[in-house]
Amino acid sequence: MRVVVAIRYLQIQGVSHSHIYLYRGDGKLVRQLTHANSGQDIDPIFSSDGREIVFKRASSVDEFWSVAIRGGNLHHLDRAPDWYTDAIKKPVPRFDYPPFVRLPHNPDQQRLADYVKPGDVVYAAPDNSVAIVLKDKLSEADPADDWYPKDLYLRDSQNQTDVFISKLSFVSLKTSSTGTENLIGVQQAAVNVMKLKARMKSARSTAC
Repeated sequence: MRVVVAIRYLQIQGVSHSHIYLYRGDGKLVRQLTHANSGQDIDPIFSSDGREIVFKRASSVDEFWSVAIRGGNLHHLDRAPDWYTDAIKKPVPRFDYPPFVRLPHNPDQQRLADYVKPGDVVYAAPDNSVAIVLKDKLSEADPADDWYPKDLYLRDSQNQTDVFISKLSFVSLKTSSTGTENLIGVQQAAVNVMKLKARMKSARSTAC
């Protein structure tokens, strides 16, 4: 399986630009497909034969482009293909954020519910294709503070393999006492994977 992602790496100075990257299903980078700085390359979708990727270059005037998954053959399109437009319009399932709850030992404070008690937590996608799995880090738990940190994994539900989220090159995590930044970052990554799968399915792409 291949996954295509639009990534914008922020810069301290100047304007950063989003480019298109192709990854293997296990998160390993295959290649960067676009390099232009004339706009923001977003919304990549595989063609029905799986050989090329169509994306939008957002700027003062939005444009549509196509690039071969093997790199090269980058060319401008007069308009977005009908299948691309249809895929973009389709609703995409997403994860809901877990609620904040009051801490049992300190009701004046709140924390994400998943981090207040021990036990693994699984957030499965609506189609059960992928899941976010939060696994206990019991060596760092502090029951007196109602603190049960987790390691975060992305699970391929078909073969039940878990990939450590922080090892995926298109995910950047921050640590915090509440776990809020971690979980939101992971959920956004999973949402992006789900979007890609949904769009690939809607465009009847062929896995390569």
